[in-house]
Amino acid sequence: MTRLFKAELGTMGLTPPQAMAIGLLAEQGEMKISDISSQLKLSGSTVSGIVDRLEKQGFVERIRSETDRRVVNIRAKVEKCRYPEIEEKVHRVFRQSMSVYDKRTLENILSVLMDLKKTFSESVNPDKEKPSC
Repeated sequence: MTRLFKAELGTMGLTPPQAMAIGLLAEQGEMKISDISSQLKLSGSTVSGIVDRLEKQGFVERIRSETDRRVVNIRAKVEKCRYPEIEEKVHRVFRQSMSVYDKRTLENILSVLMDLKKTFSESVNPDKEKPSC
């Protein structure tokens, strides 16, 4: 799957982590590097390098806070980003990757993923009232 991602995103000059960062910025708007790092579960230095390369390529820009000059936010450049195109490439890779499985296997994969989602949701919010249905 990594090979497929590299092939699809490579046509845009992006790596998978760069595409993830652009996707996050497209969804969340301006963010500090520390927030991007936290969301992507990558170190600050790794994200800083990703942002440096994206900035050189023109995908993102650094914006200084007007209220605190020490704070620098990262913003996706909409005219360059073409996030819908990036998103379509990512979806295409997932479709290609999943096309090798039959319907029953895909249903099993989905079932396991749903169980994992439930388990993680419960572990993150253990005191949250569980629905009665």
